[in-house]
Amino acid sequence: MNIKFLTYMSVGTLLLCSSCAHTSRTKVEIAVDLPENYASGSVAGSVSTNLWWLSFEDNKLDTLIEEALGENFGLQQARYRLEQANAVARKAGAAQIPQLSLQGNAARAKSHIQTLAGIDLQESNQFGLNLAASYELDLWGRVSASKRAATIDAQTARDNLETAAISLTAQLADAWYRLAAFNERLELLQAQIKNSKNQVILLEMRFNTGQATSLDVWQQREQLAALRTLKPRLEASIITVSHQLALLLGRTPNDNKDLKPETLAKLPPLPKTGLPADLIENRPDVRAALNRVRAADERVAVAVADRLPALRLTASAGYSNTDSAELFDDLLWNIAGNIFAPVLDGGRRKAEADRAESAMKEQLAACGTILLTAMREVEDALVNESKQNETIERQQEQHEAARQTLKYAHFRYKRGLTEYLPVMNALNREQTLARIMVDTRQQRLSYRIQLQRALGSSWKNSENYETGERRENND
Repeated sequence: MNIKFLTYMSVGTLLLCSSCAHTSRTKVEIAVDLPENYASGSVAGSVSTNLWWLSFEDNKLDTLIEEALGENFGLQQARYRLEQANAVARKAGAAQIPQLSLQGNAARAKSHIQTLAGIDLQESNQFGLNLAASYELDLWGRVSASKRAATIDAQTARDNLETAAISLTAQLADAWYRLAAFNERLELLQAQIKNSKNQVILLEMRFNTGQATSLDVWQQREQLAALRTLKPRLEASIITVSHQLALLLGRTPNDNKDLKPETLAKLPPLPKTGLPADLIENRPDVRAALNRVRAADERVAVAVADRLPALRLTASAGYSNTDSAELFDDLLWNIAGNIFAPVLDGGRRKAEADRAESAMKEQLAACGTILLTAMREVEDALVNESKQNETIERQQEQHEAARQTLKYAHFRYKRGLTEYLPVMNALNREQTLARIMVDTRQQRLSYRIQLQRALGSSWKNSENYETGERRENND
């Protein structure tokens, strides 16, 4: 009767405890109301899964990105972090398997033995061979929740690797076209310097014949000197951006002789942007944020289960004898089960469960911020590119007007209808606008790169990246 009573009490206790266990959520819902579509400027349709940089049709850029995906040290760090996370997940899963250990021992001892004849020295041997097993019954899912949390952490590390790769390709493409813009500006500046130098020579000739004043000559010389002051800073920018590209490629700063883009790429058609809800699947940083919520939720289950009783089983079997020849004559074994239930711990386990719950809610709030930021980045890139197109159109109109102004200023000056100052002012405006337009076109390419990065476009089909990943894993 007492045995039945104890059995019923044990079952009742287990059922009561199981009702207190935490149930992990299978799906994370973010408290963010996403709009059905992006603002004006977006293109309907699913986001392309192709490697986005191929749309620029720049073979040199394609080659550099393939190199960077295989050689960039930051990306290699992300790969190693993924390997560590996978190892931790395997380690967490080992707790679900019974642990088995084998122990062998041999000892020889000399001791004093009290006999009737007095104290005698006696030597003894002891040999043993023991196999022990232990296993914890996962009554409340603590062990399985720990394994799931570690597995989700590994998925997060994979998403972080993808985020790093997308960021790397965007940084490299942006730096590549900034270098192209600097080179184009330098060529334009050198042409302007040459033109202004010829203008100085022409004015000096006119001064010698009495057709120009010394003021005209000095004004043009000042304009030429001002242009020359722009060249050193521009050359420094070219060198520093080359150093940045070399770093992204995993090279030394001076290993940049082949980093010479020919020209700015033509802007490809606007890519399909999909829907704001697609960011949850297409953006690896958003996926990583969701996974962090799921992992934190699993750790809530671990903390709650840690407050409940734990049942552990142990078993051992082995041999022990004073004579090695007779070691296997007698088999000794032992089977035991023990239950551990926390009774009084000063509220430590309860506090840990509360902390885990708050940590999960923190990750959920952070996930909402990351998703909203992702959507804002897409919207910003779309509106920036749209307005940049308008800016380029207005600048082209302004540049054409400046060219016509320069043309008629020359016309009036040659006929003695005006002084040289209007000519120099018109020349300055025309040359300045020509240089600014190069930067404006480069900035438009930068906005397109930002859009591709914000959409979370695919990069995983990169052959060199996959090769680099296999090389790192094999090492």
